[in-house]
Amino acid sequence: MSNIFLVTSGTIKTPGQESGILPGITREAILELAVLMGIEILDYDTRLDELFHAQEAFLTNSLIEVMPLTEIDRKPIGSGRPGPVTGRLMTAYRELVLSETGV
Repeated sequence: MSNIFLVTSGTIKTPGQESGILPGITREAILELAVLMGIEILDYDTRLDELFHAQEAFLTNSLIEVMPLTEIDRKPIGSGRPGPVTGRLMTAYRELVLSETGV
């Protein structure tokens, strides 16, 4: 299972646990890193149409870690390329994993 995050105007939007998502270690780590980086988080019942209006999107899980989501049904999300917030979180998460595991 994966969790989805949308980024609009520098704010991360993600479905909350009440929406039925499975809480995950990677999701929690990304939320904690975002707070440390000063990125605002909105945790609520995200709608599908918001995905098509997001400037960035990414998925997380323990296998893929943080994966940019650049298109859905051949429609680009934002510029169709990984965005800066996604990139910062990918780097921060990788550094966290390296510092804790050495792998």
